[in-house]
Amino acid sequence: MKNIIDDLIHLVSKKTGLCIRERDLEKFLQKIEERVKQGNFSDLISYYELLQKNTLASEKEWKELFLLLTVAESYFFRDIDQFLVLKKILLPKILEAKKTEKTIRIWSAGCCAGEEPYSIAIILKELLGDMHGWNILILGNDINEEVLQKARKGIYTPWSLRDLSPEIKKLYFKENKGLWELDPKICQMVKFTHCNLVEDVFPSWASELHSMDIIFCRNVFIYFSQDTVGMIANKLSQTLNEQGYLITGHGELYAQKLKYLKPKIYNGCVVYHKKTLAEIQSAAFIAPEKIANRRTNTPPNILIKILPETKKNIFQKTSSPSFLEKEKLTIEDIQLLFKKADYKKVVEEGKKICLLCDDSLELLFLMAQSYANMAKYENAIRMCLKIIKKEISYMKAYFLLSQIYKILGDRDKAKSFLQNVIYLDPYFVLAYIELGELWEDEGDSKNAKKMFSTALEILESLPHTPVLPYKEITTEELIKYLQKILKKY
Repeated sequence: MKNIIDDLIHLVSKKTGLCIRERDLEKFLQKIEERVKQGNFSDLISYYELLQKNTLASEKEWKELFLLLTVAESYFFRDIDQFLVLKKILLPKILEAKKTEKTIRIWSAGCCAGEEPYSIAIILKELLGDMHGWNILILGNDINEEVLQKARKGIYTPWSLRDLSPEIKKLYFKENKGLWELDPKICQMVKFTHCNLVEDVFPSWASELHSMDIIFCRNVFIYFSQDTVGMIANKLSQTLNEQGYLITGHGELYAQKLKYLKPKIYNGCVVYHKKTLAEIQSAAFIAPEKIANRRTNTPPNILIKILPETKKNIFQKTSSPSFLEKEKLTIEDIQLLFKKADYKKVVEEGKKICLLCDDSLELLFLMAQSYANMAKYENAIRMCLKIIKKEISYMKAYFLLSQIYKILGDRDKAKSFLQNVIYLDPYFVLAYIELGELWEDEGDSKNAKKMFSTALEILESLPHTPVLPYKEITTEELIKYLQKILKKY
């Protein structure tokens, strides 16, 4: 029995890209058993054999099974902050850039029953007013043909409209026997088609999946394995036009190395821009580091020391090899001084090394940390700025600057540098927590809650067993800490 279950899991994962985790196994088997009974199959083996075939009956069964394995539920303007970024920042930029050619292309991937693409259509209507002369494509697709049929009708229960303002509801919906019918003019703005993000080929001119200005793919990646997420993200990025945007659910691209995309934060929301050819070729953007190598909730003096150690030699040989070989200085030597809190010695020895060879980023950062821990903040700031001048993507320098300005009471600069950190590494939990605390202190509960919630979402995607550095706080403990904070909101 175990072998056939393993084979079935492998087949479903290969066909759909869905990740059947151990915690999902019981529910998965219950749903399989349901399909076996409804289809009058003699046993699990005969059901598995049908799924393996390339027939109409097999194709029909795959559709039925996928309906059971995924949750088809959404609502209009879900995650309103992302739609505000769309309305106030992204679309105005695109509309201004395309005011001559008057063409805009938007794709809602995994659109469920149409609430998301219709929300986009309403925003475009609000922004443009008279859309005469504009060539607008809003494409919504899903693997579930049943929900696509519902989407085309444009008729919804009150639950789908639960977050709509009375003004929008009055303008674009009409009540009929307890249901709400969307304005036919809005319905006509959206085209719905079937698409399997795992198996289908895109970009594709035949399916109109090409040259997109914006792609929404939210709350879709949660079903897939990390390898499948990476594969789909790569296909989506290729489907964007130059400087196009990808909008995903919070934390859904965690730990992905995004060759063609770069993150940028707008009002607390991460949006992925397509990189230019020059950016891809230069590989200027550094990949995110794992959150498990971070820690938080510590005094300022300790926070400055959270970042990972390295064991590389901190310089190359120069014209004075005999001296360097005699001293045998490595990053470990300086790091050891730092661990002993001999910050003065770190700076003194660091200055000597800088005079003898090219000053490495690792060395300069240790010196910056030491200055900060000695409360020599001006020196620390100058050292961080020197690091950034050498390497603009050196995230650790931005985070240290945020901590220094927080200590100095310059909250605006602290927030600005924390936003730079999130731009470079949108999954660095500490930056969200720090921003949340700053906004909370300022009485901005909305932004504080958003930051704490994002940090929690990212942490919950991590295992609970690894211990963060210094073995003082686990991921699970930090989750409990954030859950406790969020109870206040």
